[in-house]
Amino acid sequence: MLQYLGITNLDRLYGLVGSGELPISRVMGYFQSRNIKRFRPARMVSRIMRTITGRSKGVLVGGTDNLMIRFAHCCNPIPGDPIIGFVTRGRGISIHRGDCPNVLLFKDDEERKIQVSWDDRDIKQYIVPLQVVAEDRPGLLHEIAETLTNSGANVVEVSLKTTQQQANGIFRIEI
Repeated sequence: MLQYLGITNLDRLYGLVGSGELPISRVMGYFQSRNIKRFRPARMVSRIMRTITGRSKGVLVGGTDNLMIRFAHCCNPIPGDPIIGFVTRGRGISIHRGDCPNVLLFKDDEERKIQVSWDDRDIKQYIVPLQVVAEDRPGLLHEIAETLTNSGANVVEVSLKTTQQQANGIFRIEI
């Protein structure tokens, strides 16, 4: 799909769709041009579309849940964190943790602040990053995966590197 759209990576795709530079209809055109039918599980497709469009992320904006939002990458708010929203130019509403250092950038721009809250009407799945730093040893990845599985988290992406006997990993988990 990235090659079809002429985009080099997934983060760039998200950015272009989120900013409005790439219409979602063009992304959908890829699937239509190849007669790709909805595949199973449909949950995967809807998760990708929610990620691309920024919708259905479990946040109410002024009591409404159908506005385009994105979670700020500087603080990665997760359900339960106190949050604050800011209207952005061309990217909808940016959701930050209440204690995010970047919130200070908006202290003199009160009209861009908007009331947001977590949508507690139903339980949703969230993908959150988890950084693990540990002494490298045989079986470490297995132990981490087992711990996450036993806690009910689903690992959806892993990046793990070792240097000088230290393992540094980023686990994106669904909770």
